[in-house]
Amino acid sequence: MKPLIYRSRKAPQFVALDKPTDESVFMRKKIHYSVEMRGNAGYGYYEMAVKVVNA
Repeated sequence: MKPLIYRSRKAPQFVALDKPTDESVFMRKKIHYSVEMRGNAGYGYYEMAVKVVNA
C-alpha cells in the first residue's frame, strides 16, 4: 500500500446562488448550491512509510 498525502489549501466554503437578483434565478428559475474548496492529494515515497511495533 502506498502512503497517500492530502494537503488542504483552502477550507470548504458553502456557496449559494439563491437571491432573486442572481442571473440563473431570474432568467431560468434555477437555484444553485455548491461547496468551494482547494486541495491536493498524491503519493509519497514508500521508503518513508514506517511501521512501529511496541515491544
